[in-house]
Amino acid sequence: MNQSNHAITYVSDEHRKMVGGEWYLPFGPELRELRHNASMLAHEFNQLGPTDPAHSRDILGQLFGNFPESSFLIPPASIDYGIHTFVGEGAYINFNVTILDSAEVHIGDRALIGPNCQLITVGHPVDDVQRRRDAWEQAAPIHIGEDAWLGAGVTVLPGVTIGARSVIGAGSVVTRSIPDDAVTVGNPARVIRRIT
Repeated sequence: MNQSNHAITYVSDEHRKMVGGEWYLPFGPELRELRHNASMLAHEFNQLGPTDPAHSRDILGQLFGNFPESSFLIPPASIDYGIHTFVGEGAYINFNVTILDSAEVHIGDRALIGPNCQLITVGHPVDDVQRRRDAWEQAAPIHIGEDAWLGAGVTVLPGVTIGARSVIGAGSVVTRSIPDDAVTVGNPARVIRRIT
């Protein structure tokens, strides 16, 4: 699996808590500015479409923690922070992807992400209604292994690792980590067979 050599520079204590998996509040000025910057870059990328590949590539380099020349992202895309997402060599991310990268997202070399997929690293309290009303959040990283394939409309939830060469069937909701070389489908997603 591709691991980034890039370190995250924290802009506030809430930012450090967010990426580190602690409970945090997302409305401080520093986190709002990071989200705004990502939103502006994603908007510019989405508006360009296929009209200016060189400029699109430059935007992806600014938007993501790592996005190599050999990888592709088809617009439109919705990106929360961007700087916490690290894409491996030769990855292909199809249109309408949503990446809520409050924690790190690692997309492995040659991974295929189908259209309308959602990579969601963040959640809210389930049992504490007051904390939910106050908008507390907690994030956990997502890792997608090399040569993995996520079919159309797959949702990957916080803390999930998808193993190398695994296939996730269209429309699946992945709530738990998936081993290498597994075919997985459903909501919640379950391994139905191994790839040999």
